[in-house]
Amino acid sequence: MSVPILSVENLTKTFGHQVAINNVSFNVYEGEIFGLLGPINSGKSAILRAITGSLIPDKGTIKVNDISYKENYIEAVKNISGFITLPKLYNYLNGLKNMRLLAGLHEKYADSVIVNAAQIVGIEHLLKVKARTYSLAERQKLCIATAIATDPKLIILDDPFAGLNAKELKDMQDLIKHLANKYKITFIISSQMLGHMEDICTNIAIINNGTILETRSMESLKMDSIRDSKLAFTVDYPNYAGKIIYNEFKCRVQLCGSRILAYISADNKDKILDRLKSYKITVFKTDVVTKSLQQLFEEVLQQKAINKSWIGEYN
Repeated sequence: MSVPILSVENLTKTFGHQVAINNVSFNVYEGEIFGLLGPINSGKSAILRAITGSLIPDKGTIKVNDISYKENYIEAVKNISGFITLPKLYNYLNGLKNMRLLAGLHEKYADSVIVNAAQIVGIEHLLKVKARTYSLAERQKLCIATAIATDPKLIILDDPFAGLNAKELKDMQDLIKHLANKYKITFIISSQMLGHMEDICTNIAIINNGTILETRSMESLKMDSIRDSKLAFTVDYPNYAGKIIYNEFKCRVQLCGSRILAYISADNKDKILDRLKSYKITVFKTDVVTKSLQQLFEEVLQQKAINKSWIGEYN
């Protein structure tokens, strides 16, 4: 396997008795969009701040492009760009001057680099416009263009979707996917909403109380959603039909009026339909009911909290 763009091992940070980051480890590879997913105050921003160098961990190792922070911090962070909080722009300056200041680029060679980055992000029209007229989405995109201008290996974005409307959210997701796919830029993004991440992230780390509960590929999470599906049948004799499904397919059955929920794989749908019809039961409607990814995320948080409380009882 190739060397990860970012490697985090056993990262820990405490503030007095409060643990902000609890022995966190994960890897991020080139072109990947890696998501840090967790509730408010779960430790996402603390982890990102440690990666950018604005928060010094108590212990642990961070490597960027196989360069350790402990061995050569300056060289390592040259490969990183992005923003933990959206920086304030100078409203009386245009986009070009704001980007020049944010990127720390000298005027002699900044403009061509900035124009190219703005074209990649699709905001070249903002370069001559004063920042006071920008929407939140335009400010976000200008900051991403600024990050690109420094030619990083890794871009860090802390909740880049907050405050965006539905169209702006879709545009931002499409932009991040485009940059990762076409330019092989690696991203770490954070959010408390799985719905913001499910269409763009390749892998996610689920975080709570400073601890990574699970690291999963988004594909495996979607497969779990399918595996946890159940079949719903609307029939004329639900009690009778429910007993047939229960006895012959050995699965849990729940009655909801004229609707039957069978907790069984969707692959069995045709077999169940054939059996019900053989008993002269009329099936009016059939549905596959799946758990949303957000439900699976919330279940992980809840299950880990339960496990933690059990440990506490026995200790």
